[in-house]
Amino acid sequence: MQLHDGLLGSLQDNSLPEITSRLSEAKVNMEATAVLLVSISPVSTRVGILCCDDINADSEKESLIMPKHAQLLLSMTEVSATLPGSDFEWPKALINCANQNVIVGGIKDFQGNIIGAVLIVLRCHQLTSQQKHYASIARQQIELGLQYKLIQHPFTDKLAEKIQLLNEIGRISHVGGWELDLHASLVSWTRETYLLFGVTPGRDITVERALANFPQASREKIAKAMKASRKSMSTFALEVEYINAEGYRRWLKMTGTPQTDTTHSHQEKVYRIYGSVQDITEHKRLSDTQHNYTEYLSTILDSMADALVTIDVDGTVITANNSVEHVLGYDADELIGQDIGILVPKVESQNTKEHLETFMKGDRKTTKASLEHHFVSHKNGGLIPVDISLSSFHFDMQKRIVVVFRDMSVRKQLADQVYQAAYYDSITQLPNTKLFDKALKGVIRKAGVTYADIYCAQIAIDNISQYKQAFGQPTADYVMRILASRLTRTFSKPFAIFRGAEDNFYLLYEDIITEEDKDAQKTIDAVRRQFTDEVCSDITLHNSPHKIYAVVTICQLKGMKANVSKVRHMLEEGYKQLSRDNVNTPVVFHSASSVGYDRYNFIRQSLGAAVSNHELFIQLQPQYESDGSMVCAEALVRWQHPQLGLITPAEFIPIAEESDAIVEIGQWVMNECGKLLYECNKSGLRTRLSINISAKHMARADFTEKMLAVIAHWNVPKGSLTIELREAVLIGSFALVRNSMKELADKGVSFSIDHFGSGNLNLSYLRDLCIKEVKLDRHFIDEEDKIGAQSPLLNSIFDIAKIFELRTVAEGIENTTQFNDAIKRGCHVFQGYFLDKPLNVTDWRAKLPVKQHAGG
Repeated sequence: MQLHDGLLGSLQDNSLPEITSRLSEAKVNMEATAVLLVSISPVSTRVGILCCDDINADSEKESLIMPKHAQLLLSMTEVSATLPGSDFEWPKALINCANQNVIVGGIKDFQGNIIGAVLIVLRCHQLTSQQKHYASIARQQIELGLQYKLIQHPFTDKLAEKIQLLNEIGRISHVGGWELDLHASLVSWTRETYLLFGVTPGRDITVERALANFPQASREKIAKAMKASRKSMSTFALEVEYINAEGYRRWLKMTGTPQTDTTHSHQEKVYRIYGSVQDITEHKRLSDTQHNYTEYLSTILDSMADALVTIDVDGTVITANNSVEHVLGYDADELIGQDIGILVPKVESQNTKEHLETFMKGDRKTTKASLEHHFVSHKNGGLIPVDISLSSFHFDMQKRIVVVFRDMSVRKQLADQVYQAAYYDSITQLPNTKLFDKALKGVIRKAGVTYADIYCAQIAIDNISQYKQAFGQPTADYVMRILASRLTRTFSKPFAIFRGAEDNFYLLYEDIITEEDKDAQKTIDAVRRQFTDEVCSDITLHNSPHKIYAVVTICQLKGMKANVSKVRHMLEEGYKQLSRDNVNTPVVFHSASSVGYDRYNFIRQSLGAAVSNHELFIQLQPQYESDGSMVCAEALVRWQHPQLGLITPAEFIPIAEESDAIVEIGQWVMNECGKLLYECNKSGLRTRLSINISAKHMARADFTEKMLAVIAHWNVPKGSLTIELREAVLIGSFALVRNSMKELADKGVSFSIDHFGSGNLNLSYLRDLCIKEVKLDRHFIDEEDKIGAQSPLLNSIFDIAKIFELRTVAEGIENTTQFNDAIKRGCHVFQGYFLDKPLNVTDWRAKLPVKQHAGG
């Protein structure tokens, strides 16, 4: 989402009585102190007040400081939660707003760009549902009214035309523009500058980010030039090294012009510097090679290991170094006086001769060329793969050409092997994810410049693991090869196929898609049918047909809003969503959306401060015995985000698992449960608490030490704390957790297996580890409730529990039938919404009997 100023600001001189009326109506409905409409600036936190409610009309055309985090929320949520008024800097007429609370809502144009905001100032901290409703309606009414005004405004078309013209000029000339606001310390770039430095167009640029692409020496040179320019108020131009988007050092020409203003003391002061940037690397290289070229050629002739000859414009060999005999088989004296054509084999003669003739006829004083992957004739009649380098110079007023032949026989073979191993899948021979990322980046760059769409898809073969288990890895590899062959046969240029993870493929449309290109859109529209009919049809194995189950996640979005990580995230999240929905049809299509990407990044960045900002809290879901007595409670972590509201664990826990944030959250939950058990024990309340621990946390070397520290600090009674672990933790990290579990069990900590029976059951850990309890996956409870008969698998699980003398907990009990069936089965403990929903700490403690004893 980008911030734009200008269109909305251009309306401030017009009469907007209907907007003022809407603001006044919102003020009355929400009992607000003030309701304002402001115009957003992309380079400054200072915003202009366009309209106010009737009471605060004196503040129109004033300005205020709107903090960055408030501007960020405009693209994250329709109407924000309350923000402290003290975060804003108010004009004198609204200074009382600093002691109140503010909610903000973004105003967008028809392209979805943020152009303004509605600010509602309230005395209250928490909004009622009615206030939220009024705020949402007011924002939408104002947005629609302004969009209608902007459509009619002549400035809209003129501004769009000028911006498009400037961008097109910059694109053709490869010249970017920049501007530095010295007062706000903010930098603005044109689109070509963003592309030059490999930054997504539209992102806010600070001074630090603008200098990030320059080495230290270049930074110092730029800073010195800026300082001199401000002091002398004169234009500067300099050449400096910079690092481009691919990480290579290149040369840049940079100009700057200061812009001044007259202060109150009638002195000229620079408040802005603007200029241009242009890549001059090739020009710089050519200039360097011209220096003392005769001496350079002489040195090469004496020291180079590659075969080197000099020829005149007619192609006659003038000189040759000694390496020609090793590379080409000819003695140096044999070649001198011969036509260079004797080295060009007949199979390559036309192509190579054209290159040589074009180069020899060139009229530039100094020029270079490279002919890669060519072949030359050896004296013995064989062909040698070579790279040919050509460069020309003038000696005694006559043009001479240096031809270097580099033998690539061994290098080519090794390079091919390394390249194949690095960039191609060994099973299907398809290019891998590295080449997919590179190709996707190139398409995004082209689409971003031309305002076009990109298109790609991820094909996940859902049942490939079943083939592996049933027939072995060779058969699974054979299936993937067949599918790769079908994909390449079905989707030809401009489509490209790539191999992803173990069961994934990627499909990329390597051209850009514009609204006018109807043929491209027809090709894209046909993709779904081709997947179903030609790619995912049945496959024959061992003389029997077998179905292919695939999830195809499709991503089509504007290139200017895309980057590689965003597209990959959209494809992965789309697949995960369908996996959670457990769709069981042969081919499932899902169109990925970018709506959740900004929210995902915002949540990931906020996770690090969730504990320190006291945003987490726990709820407790009671567990009961059949007689209705509460014996334990499962601690469930919740997150109340100050701006996004309540975020469910299903959303933030997987994000936390991607980093060490899950460890910090787990440690916080352990400490909170220890503190709660201490308080209950002190009040004469005896109970047990159950905590879920992630695999990443349990496998840490310091887990046991920190867990014991919590138990010692809060004097947690033995038998009152249970750790729930997934089967995957025990099976995948058996050796890592065995000693930790034994040490904790000696201190009275119990262990339970969560979702028992849903993974690869391995009875060795039941025998060797300190397991006291198993929790049956709710899938078994639901399945038995649906079919109305006993499940053989569930019978086996109960038999295992009896053999190992394990306490069984039935979770997910949602009705009387499930509860009664679980009792008949012999379950010891029950959990679910039918018995009790998750409770806050106060309500949970109120249900504890004073002298309740902990269960075993």
